[in-house]
Amino acid sequence: MKIISLLVLFLISHISLAQTTGQVELLNGIIDTLVGEYKNKHIPVFNNIEQACNSEYVFCDENNQVIALDFEFCNLNGVIPASLFRLHRIEHINLSYNYLQGTIPPGVENLKKIKTINLAGNFLEAPLPVDLIKTGRRVTINLSKNSIASNNKKLHRLLSITNQINVKSCRHPDSIFVHDTVNDNKVLPQNNEKKKPAERMPLFPGCEEKNLEYLELKTCAETQLLRFVQSNLVYPYYERNNNIQGKAYVQFMVQSNGEIAHAKVVKNPGGRLGNTALWVVNRMNYTCQPWTPGQKDGKDVDVLFTMPIHFRLN
Repeated sequence: MKIISLLVLFLISHISLAQTTGQVELLNGIIDTLVGEYKNKHIPVFNNIEQACNSEYVFCDENNQVIALDFEFCNLNGVIPASLFRLHRIEHINLSYNYLQGTIPPGVENLKKIKTINLAGNFLEAPLPVDLIKTGRRVTINLSKNSIASNNKKLHRLLSITNQINVKSCRHPDSIFVHDTVNDNKVLPQNNEKKKPAERMPLFPGCEEKNLEYLELKTCAETQLLRFVQSNLVYPYYERNNNIQGKAYVQFMVQSNGEIAHAKVVKNPGGRLGNTALWVVNRMNYTCQPWTPGQKDGKDVDVLFTMPIHFRLN
């Protein structure tokens, strides 16, 4: 009888180990597909499920089953894999404010315990899978600030399809900048020769048709830029809960054609705040209105711009 009991215990532990090993392999595959071409050095490849559960990205129950993912503001630039919907115990999915592209695959109906799905602030497109629409009747789903073209107002309310951008395809997501180190083909121009500063600095769009003098136009553009930042800035969940504050600095080039290039974080106060500031700057390339470029000697020129964004909890 004792031998049988030991054998049963051995089989149970062996099955449990196989399940957790399979779960971490599934998880790593999902994350790799989400991360995309430009890798995030802060997101590790997990060696075991315990390591994953102790990270800031994965939440597990007492049995080390994945019940939540938090990859908000993680510079994800891949696509949503169908394998995401094989995490059958998951209750909360937060992939918001990244650069995910393409369509949402079917399969969400397999997640019987799901409560919230936050995919806001990406470049996701229509068509939407039928089972996602059905799931939206019992689950909170947020698809705001994507690129989903739809005239179905009922669907808008059901899935929070609001403030969609780039639905006219005036820009392409290839012009986003998400890498920690600027690639060789996107490196800032190097020139040791001292140059005169631009006589006129670049101006954020929105004031061009007001027929203002330059100084008035500059004040108007600064106000529009502040409004844009305030309307798009979101305090990351993890940093808010862990009282991470400070001022992030993002550097970018406003090119002579008014488009933004070479954006990168030059100072990160901590956590994902740098990524958050970078996301706001990248979003400027999708307003369908270019900046008014800087000028020197009466010609449009590239101008290097550094913008601070202050994160402060009340």
